[in-house]
Amino acid sequence: MGTFVIQLGTMSLQASAAVLVVLVLRKIFSMAHISKKYVMFLWVIPFLLLICPWKISSPLGLWNHAPSDYNAEYTEQAIGHIAEELLTAESVMAETPLEGEQIPEELIRWETETDWKLTQRDAGQLWNALDVVGVIWLIGMAGILLHTMVSYFMLKKRVRCCAFKGNNLYTVDTLPVPMVIGIIKPHIYLPSGMEEAHMTYVAAHENMHIQRKDPVLKFIAYVIVCIHWFNPLVWAAYHFFEKDMEMACDEETIQSLGLDRKKEYATALLELSAGSRRIFAVSIAFAEGDTKNRIKNVMQYKKTLKTAAILAVAAAGLVLAVFLTKNDTTESNVIGTEDTFDTEALMEALLAEQEKLIAEQERVQAEIEAAVKAQNGLTFDMVREAFAKQTVDEFDFQSFSNAEVEYSENDGALNYFVNFYYNYDGEEYRLGVSYWKETDEITDIYITRISDAQMARLYTTVDNRTGAYINDLETFLATKVSIDDWLNMKLPEGYALGSYQADLGIAGGALIFPQAYELYGEDVFAPKEWYHAGFVGRIPDAGAYFTFENGKLTDGQIGWWNHSSGERLGVLDLDWQALFMQYNHDLYTAAGIGWLEEDGVDVSLIDTTSDYWYFFFAKEGEANAYYLSLSTKLFTEEEAIAIAKTVTMKE
Repeated sequence: MGTFVIQLGTMSLQASAAVLVVLVLRKIFSMAHISKKYVMFLWVIPFLLLICPWKISSPLGLWNHAPSDYNAEYTEQAIGHIAEELLTAESVMAETPLEGEQIPEELIRWETETDWKLTQRDAGQLWNALDVVGVIWLIGMAGILLHTMVSYFMLKKRVRCCAFKGNNLYTVDTLPVPMVIGIIKPHIYLPSGMEEAHMTYVAAHENMHIQRKDPVLKFIAYVIVCIHWFNPLVWAAYHFFEKDMEMACDEETIQSLGLDRKKEYATALLELSAGSRRIFAVSIAFAEGDTKNRIKNVMQYKKTLKTAAILAVAAAGLVLAVFLTKNDTTESNVIGTEDTFDTEALMEALLAEQEKLIAEQERVQAEIEAAVKAQNGLTFDMVREAFAKQTVDEFDFQSFSNAEVEYSENDGALNYFVNFYYNYDGEEYRLGVSYWKETDEITDIYITRISDAQMARLYTTVDNRTGAYINDLETFLATKVSIDDWLNMKLPEGYALGSYQADLGIAGGALIFPQAYELYGEDVFAPKEWYHAGFVGRIPDAGAYFTFENGKLTDGQIGWWNHSSGERLGVLDLDWQALFMQYNHDLYTAAGIGWLEEDGVDVSLIDTTSDYWYFFFAKEGEANAYYLSLSTKLFTEEEAIAIAKTVTMKE
C-alpha cells in the first residue's frame, strides 16, 4: 500500500503542475476569443497524468526518471537498506563513549554522512503511516463514490414519473432545470411548464451534449477526481472542465442554430438560470451555473480564425509532449538498479518530495486566503448606497476582488473599463467604470441591463472635474422600457412582436418575427432589423427631423442609414400622420460579398439586400416619433398599410 500511496501522490503532484499550465493557457485562449472546444483538448492532459503512470521517452520530457520507473521490488529494497542503515546507527549510538573516551569512527561517519536522526522504530512508524494514509484515501474515495451513487439513484427516482414528448424528450414536475441523465443511453428531461419559446434552444443544447458524448466524458473525469479527491487542484480542474464543456456545447449549439440567434439563446439561458440549483450527480444541465460568463461567451462567440485554431492545437500538442513524456538522457537515477542502490539518494528524493508537499500546502493555504479576500467585493447594496449618498468618488473600483478589467492595447483606445456584474430583482446588470489610460482617472460610470441592453450614464467627470451625477440609479432600476408603453398594434396571425432592446434601431425598439431574409456565413453586415419580418422603433428629438405646416406633416429628413437607399411614397393620415417610404438595405458589404465568393458561394442564389415598407409616425409638438418597418418580401403595400392603420399611440 505504501508504494501505491507514494506513486499516487507523485502522479497527483505532476498533474497539479499541468492543471496550472492549462489554467494559464485557458485564460490566454479566452482573451484571444478562441473557441472553448480547443480548451477542452487541453483538459485531456492533466486528466491523463492522473491515471497514467507511464510516460514516453523524449528530449522534451519534463520529468527525469519519472515515478513510473519506481517499482515495488526496488521500493522494498529501499526500505530494507534504510532499516539496515538505521539499525547500524542505533547499535553504534548505544556504544557512545563516556566523556574523555575516543569516539568510534563509525559514529563520526554516520553523523556526518546523513541528515536525519531516526531509529529503526521511527522507520517502521514512517512506513506504517503510509499504510494509514492509504486506508484514509480508500475511505474518502469510497465515501464520495457512495454519496454520488445515492444522489444519482435519487435523481433517477425523481424523474421516474415523467411524460414522453418525443425525440428523446421527457417532462418532469420535480426538476428545476433541463438536464441530460444517463451515460450509455442518455435521455433529456425538461421541467414541466417550460415556455415553448425556450424549447428549441434547450432541446438543441441537450442533444448537442449527447452528440459530443459529454455525459461519458464527464463521468470519466468525475471518477478520476474521486481517485484524487485529496488534491484541491484536481477539484478545481474538474470545476473549470465543467464550465468549458458547457461553453463549448453552447458554441456548437449556436453554430448549428445560426449565429443570428445568439441573443435569443442567451435570453433562454438567463430565464432558465433563475430556477437552477446544483444537483450532486453526474448530469448535464442547460442552465447549470456560471450563467453570466456563459451568456458573455455566447454573445461574444464567433468562428475561430484558422490561424488561431492551428496555434491553439499546437499549444495543446506542446503541453502534451512536455507533460506526458520523460527525459532519460541524464545519467543519474534516484533509485538506481539492484546492484547500484543508493539509500542516501532515496532519502534526498523523499525529502525533496516532502518539500514539494509543504510548498503545495502553502499554495493551497494562499488560495484559501485569496478566496476569503475575494469575499470583499463591491456589492450591489454598496453601489446603491453610494449613489444615494453621492459618495461614489470615494471608491477605488479596481481594488475590489470582483472587478473585471477590460483593457485594450490599441493606442487608439483612450479608455479602459472596470466592470462589475450583479443580479438584482431577477435582472442581470453590468456596472461599467471608464478610466483614462493616461491618468487612471475615472471619466464615466454606466449601468446596463443585460436583458434589454438599456443603458444609463450615472456619473461623469468629463465636464466637471469634481464629478457630476447624471441619472438616478433607483429610477433606472425601477423603470423597464416596453413597446406597450409607446403604442398598440395588431399583427397578422403567424407574426409576433419581440421584446424591447435598447441596442436595436435608431434608439431602441423590438423586432417582428419570424426572420424574413436568409443569411449565409458570418460576414453579415446588416443589423437584425434589416432581415426580420419587421421592426418597431423610436426616434428621439423628433422636431429636428419632421416639418409641419398648419398641423400637417409635410416632410421628414429621414437618412440615418448607410448602405441604404430610400424613396418617399407620400404622407398617410393614420392615428398619427405617417411619412410612408420604401427602403433598400445592404445585408453585406462589398468586401463581405467578396469573401462569400472566395468561399465558393453563389451570391446570386442568396439574399444580399432587403426591402422594407417604412411608416414614420410623427405629431407636432411631441418629443418622440416612432417608425414601423415591414418586409416587402412578406407583405404587399396594401397589407403593410393595413397593419399601419392598427397602430395607436399612447403618448
